[in-house]
Amino acid sequence: CAIQSASVPGRAVVTVTTLDGQTLTYTIQFTDGEPVPPPQVTEVNVTAPATYVIAGGSLQLQAEVLGDADVSQGVTWQVEGNGASIDANGLLTLDSTAAGGPLTITAVSEADPQVSGQMVITACPRGDLDKDGELTIADVMAACRVLARKTAGQHPSDEEMALGNLDGDEIFTIADVMAMCRLL
Repeated sequence: CAIQSASVPGRAVVTVTTLDGQTLTYTIQFTDGEPVPPPQVTEVNVTAPATYVIAGGSLQLQAEVLGDADVSQGVTWQVEGNGASIDANGLLTLDSTAAGGPLTITAVSEADPQVSGQMVITACPRGDLDKDGELTIADVMAACRVLARKTAGQHPSDEEMALGNLDGDEIFTIADVMAMCRLL
């Protein structure tokens, strides 16, 4: 155990090496009779690499807690929306049979539960190429355009494949377009 720095009143940084060689660092706050206020949280920002998640898929969200320099980054995740769940690490998962629509994701600061951040993610059913949360004739027309581009030598994007390959054969074909039509 080693104390790296300390002052009265103030903080002490203590480094501990465990028996298995792991190094742990703790910051201890102490006073000279006056209580030290906890770090203040000003806001929580929620981000994700996409604004939609496909039925049966998942999306990793991130939260950043802003405030005092030593404020805890811990958050509690919540999701509102049918067929969706989110784990303690911010991994959003959508059931394969989930209906499309908005999902409201909330990250609540563990340091100050009065402060939270939100993000709306669209739940997209398979075939929802325009990512508006529902399968419509517009998606069928978009699938036809993908097929036309494919015929001209331009392969579907990864996103188009993920949303539009309904039969799971990893090839975007007329069978996928027909599957969309049957779902309408």
